[in-house]
Amino acid sequence: MKEVVKVDAELTPVDYETFFAVATRRAFVGKVVRVRYGLMFVVSVALLVSLISIVRSFFPGAPFIQLAMFLMLYSIFVHFWNRYSRRIMAPEQGGPLLGPHTFSLTPEGFEDRGNFSFSLTQWSGIQTIQETPVHLFVFIDKTAAHIIPRRAFATAEDYEEFVQALRRCVQRESSARFVEIPSYSGGRRLLASSALMLIVVFASTALLSKVPKPLTAQNHEEASDNGTEEKWEEGEALLYAQSALVEEQMAALLPERHGVVDAYFVGFGSSDEQDVFMKEVLYARQLFDRRFDTRGRSIVLINNSKTRKEFPLASGTNLRATLQHVGRVMNPEEDILFLLLSSHGSKDHKLSVDYRSLPLKRLSSTEIAKMLEEAGIKWRVVIVSACYSGGFIQKLRNDDALIITSSPATQPSYGCGKNDDLTYFGKAFLADQLNQGADILGAFTGATALLQQRAIAENLQVSKPQLSSPPAMTAKLKTLEAQLVSSRHH
Repeated sequence: MKEVVKVDAELTPVDYETFFAVATRRAFVGKVVRVRYGLMFVVSVALLVSLISIVRSFFPGAPFIQLAMFLMLYSIFVHFWNRYSRRIMAPEQGGPLLGPHTFSLTPEGFEDRGNFSFSLTQWSGIQTIQETPVHLFVFIDKTAAHIIPRRAFATAEDYEEFVQALRRCVQRESSARFVEIPSYSGGRRLLASSALMLIVVFASTALLSKVPKPLTAQNHEEASDNGTEEKWEEGEALLYAQSALVEEQMAALLPERHGVVDAYFVGFGSSDEQDVFMKEVLYARQLFDRRFDTRGRSIVLINNSKTRKEFPLASGTNLRATLQHVGRVMNPEEDILFLLLSSHGSKDHKLSVDYRSLPLKRLSSTEIAKMLEEAGIKWRVVIVSACYSGGFIQKLRNDDALIITSSPATQPSYGCGKNDDLTYFGKAFLADQLNQGADILGAFTGATALLQQRAIAENLQVSKPQLSSPPAMTAKLKTLEAQLVSSRHH
């Protein structure tokens, strides 16, 4: 071959999407590809069937609506999954793969020249040449090929001339095969067969669920004992004990002293998923008893099986009752409440309230702010140790409230593992700052620096604590600090 045959083409992300589909089918041939799509089919059906109970709970007694919801969810899932897969595998704009390319058939081999790249594949290195209705793929490895779109040729005759020249070059020095690939419809077949299977499974489960189960002595006993008898007894005993536990803590609360700024502490560790929240609240209680003279004026509410007989549950009902009692005992013009909330936090800025299988309601910042207002507690410091806790500030802030959160509204905080004694924020703010004598604002500043250092050292996203400190509340805290210093000297 003496004459060089060239063609210019503009490669786009769509060209690479088509290539990835062809390369995948080339890599998974025969039984392997059938097994692959079979597994995809089984997994997709299993995932959607798992949603049956959820959909039925929203549309009870409406099977056609339930089925329509299933098909809609499945279509949405497939659509967005395909878009996501194509997006993450697409080459970068402005990179060496996309844009103008010149493909040349030379005596030395197949040349591919782009704006930022050049490659030469000897003819003996060509493995397979595959044609589709819109592309010509020159494979040099199992999943690597030169991509030539047919639109690059002005006429069908130009394309055929290029292909014939390519055949002659390859056949002289290579055993590469020419393969024509029809348009691909496997994805549509998979979608249709999955949808059909969903209809069959849905109809079968709907019919079976309506068949009454024969009533026997055994299944009657199982139905009436949904859970062990011991768990029911423990749950009932726990619920009945709440009133007494709350009353016991309230009765032990010391009254306020006229002319003295008394500090009261309420700790709320409301998730039993990890012990760290229990440990943090108990540590904070001891610290505030010693550091801010709250001994005899501190109450804790904890969700943990280890303390269920000693302290009331951290529920919204118990927190409301506790704050109302503290509000009645305090002098609203003199005294300060320290409220520590330690739990998991959600992106919608709600505090997790969990204890085993009890249906406890999560608490929002609006609900907590309302409890404090209804209790008549004026001066207060609210510390929220939870993910996304910065979202609590807007509803809790006022001129007489200092708010500290362990993280911004859009970021998590760290340190709620099973083996943690304190959260990262709890260790920095409580143990490393307040415990060492810093005042509240100084502890916040020091904890912020410590958390930043720890995040960098552990390669974590820096989650900066947030602060709302109105002047009136700042001055009130200085008065309390001065009083505490004076009492220690005496």
